[in-house]
Amino acid sequence: MTSIRQQLQRSLLLTIAVVVFLMTIAFFLVEIVSFRQLVIESVVPKAELVAIHLRRPLAMRDSWSAQEILATLATDPSIEGAYLFNQQTQPFAYYQQNQNTGGINLHDVKLPLLNKAEILPLLATNSHHILFSWQHLSVFVPIVHNNETIGTVYVVSTLIPFYLRLLWWLLAAIAATAIAIFTGLTIARKLQERITEPISELAGMMHVVTQDGDLTPRAEVRGQGEIAILTHGFNQMLEAIKLRDDELLTVNFGLEERIAERTQDLNCSLQEKELLLREVHHRVKNNLQIISSLLSLQMKKISDPLAKEALRTSLSRIRSISLIHEKLYLAGRQRPDNDLGTYLRDLSGEIFRLHSIAPERIQLQLDLASVETDFDRLIHLALIFNELLTNTFKHAFAPTESGRVKIRLRRRRNQVILTVQDNGKGLPDNFLLEATPTVGLQLTSNLVRQAKGQFNLLRNDPGTEAVVSYPLAAS
Repeated sequence: MTSIRQQLQRSLLLTIAVVVFLMTIAFFLVEIVSFRQLVIESVVPKAELVAIHLRRPLAMRDSWSAQEILATLATDPSIEGAYLFNQQTQPFAYYQQNQNTGGINLHDVKLPLLNKAEILPLLATNSHHILFSWQHLSVFVPIVHNNETIGTVYVVSTLIPFYLRLLWWLLAAIAATAIAIFTGLTIARKLQERITEPISELAGMMHVVTQDGDLTPRAEVRGQGEIAILTHGFNQMLEAIKLRDDELLTVNFGLEERIAERTQDLNCSLQEKELLLREVHHRVKNNLQIISSLLSLQMKKISDPLAKEALRTSLSRIRSISLIHEKLYLAGRQRPDNDLGTYLRDLSGEIFRLHSIAPERIQLQLDLASVETDFDRLIHLALIFNELLTNTFKHAFAPTESGRVKIRLRRRRNQVILTVQDNGKGLPDNFLLEATPTVGLQLTSNLVRQAKGQFNLLRNDPGTEAVVSYPLAAS
């Protein structure tokens, strides 16, 4: 954690650095502008003076005289070169620093700034041009004789002295910044001791109070001013916290006793309700078992195949609901969610046994994901699954025909997707789900429609696929 003293030192250091930096930037900008103007005022008059003296040699086509006039610029060490072009923009004479002038050939002349392709368009304008680059200043001055431009002189001056001057000022600015920072930190350290020492003592006492939890110590009030007001307020805050803690301890003690009594009452009530709910599930299961037993006895005494099949279907539906109550009873308490996949696995075995289907004749493939749902939806989905699987056993295969039934359960966002697929004889050609007389399919359609889900029967080659999309949350 950064102390107040360190924060003040950093703030002062940053302030000094920013001020010196801004002053340096401002100085550099002024220096750049003034030096550019100074260079222009130094080079341009010399270029114009040379242009005046070059009128006669250029008009007389005296290149040697012109070259001697250009050589007079050697008195200015900042001028690296000067180049004279005639009216046809052809090189006529030149001067280059530290180089003997010989034959006039532009291809042999090393131009420090512009190449021939850049120079020719400037020469064609027959006007003054001043160009700055990173290291050079270029000046183009037209040579006028008898109101006619007969050539152009191109003077190149180096800017290296300017950068050396800027470098010197940069070193001076760095030195001044270092001295200012050192002086500011020395003065700030003396001043901060008077401000930060009482605050540091106050922070140390606050740390002790926080770690030990002892609210009895009080900070010493020194002098007057904001620090004294802060210390006095800190002491008052400790006193107020101590009084409030004493009151809270008294209130909490009473609340803990009341909560313990209330919790004990709620636990007793919850146990009674759980026992009552288990008894309800147990009795419902027993009643459904009695109904199933009566239907089984009645089914044995009936010889009519249609009546016997109707009783078997009703018995399967009752058994589907009974199995749910049996699982809830065995769980020992009512659970808000139930595993639909585990339940459908058990229910498929019950339906197999109820219809007396041999496992070697009909192969059952289960691909059931774990899907948690509430009690009401569990009953609806159990009835839907019972109708689809029963309908498959009734209509998909002949009594002696073997086949395969694949059941798949998946959860897709807030919906459960139940698929029952067989490789039996499939749907009739004129089959319509909306006009089916089958009670099981009508019941399935109604249950899915009530939940605002979807129910589709698809033709496969071979067999049929029933797909139910049932919402897990209320629509």
